[in-house]
Amino acid sequence: MRPRRLRGFDYVGQHRYFLTLCTLSRQQVFRDTKVVTPVLEELLRTARECAFAVLAYCFMRDHLHALAEGTADHANLRTFLKRFRQRATIAVRPVVDGPLWQEGYFERVLREEDTTLDVIAYILQNPVRAGLVDNPGVYPFSGSSLVDIGKLLDAVAWRPER
Repeated sequence: MRPRRLRGFDYVGQHRYFLTLCTLSRQQVFRDTKVVTPVLEELLRTARECAFAVLAYCFMRDHLHALAEGTADHANLRTFLKRFRQRATIAVRPVVDGPLWQEGYFERVLREEDTTLDVIAYILQNPVRAGLVDNPGVYPFSGSSLVDIGKLLDAVAWRPER
């Protein structure tokens, strides 16, 4: 079932969005650089073309989390994600049979009171919560289009649990 969009909100402009895009049937395709690398390249290329910055991203095995921010008044989330999802599917055809994504995606439009660093921390801690790594800094499939992941982790004050 396709997630509903906000009524009366056009998804155009300088807004921040917490995004979750799931693979078709939750297939665990994001385990290998042969899949993640071309999808990431398309994410970053399409974001630039559509006037978005990808403040943080994390490819989990069966989904992608990202924090994207429109950088211009004409930044259109729907156009960005439609184009990205199409390009990513084409980019991985040599290694992924059939469609890459489930229908629809989940977005949360961040409000002024939602802090960017809290959302980034949530995204980067996903592999830790899933038990894939003990330290988000060593997870190979997360980062940012703007900042080195080490600087992001310092900004969100990540410390290993004791």
